[in-house]
Amino acid sequence: MVFDLPGARCAKAPRATKGAEMDQEKTLSRRKVLAFAGAALVSAAAKPALGAPSILYFRRLSLYNVNTGESYNSVFWANDYYIPQGLKSLDWALRDFHTNTTHPIDPRLLDLLVSLQEKLDTDEPFLLTSGYRTPETNARLVAEGAAVNSLHMQGQAADISLRGRTLGQLHRAALSLRGGGVGYYPAHNFVHVDVGPFRTWGGGASSYVATSTSTPAPTSTPAPTATPTASPSPAPRPASSPSQVVVVRGGQHPTTKTVALKPGAFLLN
Repeated sequence: MVFDLPGARCAKAPRATKGAEMDQEKTLSRRKVLAFAGAALVSAAAKPALGAPSILYFRRLSLYNVNTGESYNSVFWANDYYIPQGLKSLDWALRDFHTNTTHPIDPRLLDLLVSLQEKLDTDEPFLLTSGYRTPETNARLVAEGAAVNSLHMQGQAADISLRGRTLGQLHRAALSLRGGGVGYYPAHNFVHVDVGPFRTWGGGASSYVATSTSTPAPTSTPAPTATPTASPSPAPRPASSPSQVVVVRGGQHPTTKTVALKPGAFLLN
């Protein structure tokens, strides 16, 4: 209780000086900064650290069709999954050019061609002489030496060459892989490879040839847009929020050639 005594004065508390007020403000400011810093540390600790870089293994195949003058460059496999868009592009690249008929190309043949490129240490496109053949086209070529039951009709064979490697180098590389049948046709400048049983044979001037056209200079022609199928193959697994993606060409056989690629970007090639 406060009593107001006669003749007595109530003493007022001394007013803080200007310097004292500034010291008090500084103290409050330091407290705010410390509190903010503490909250930031707690928040940072609560957030998960960025994961280690994910590795994306892929297989890319480049082809130049000497019959149509079209070039193709498709990623068809990544991290244990075949990519439907890439497979469709290569189905069209290896089509029967006589009738423009496509057929599903055996993925093992595509893998074999990629292995050949790696064996020869080259990224240049294969010069494709013959890929898939309809039974009608193959029947016409039987008279020229084609096999009656050719694996070309199953989408399991291709006749190829390379500009930067001799036919002998390509032939020896194919033999060393033992991925299937290997035929040597120096008179027509191509090597036959397929994914049937391992066997070899040589060809000469009397052997068949799918086309008599000379090899023109490669030109870049985009493949037509493929119509989606009702039951597409499984899509590649999405990356689990990686901080970056390291892309290694060659599937299960990584090389020193790596490029940066955003997750899912390979689907656009």
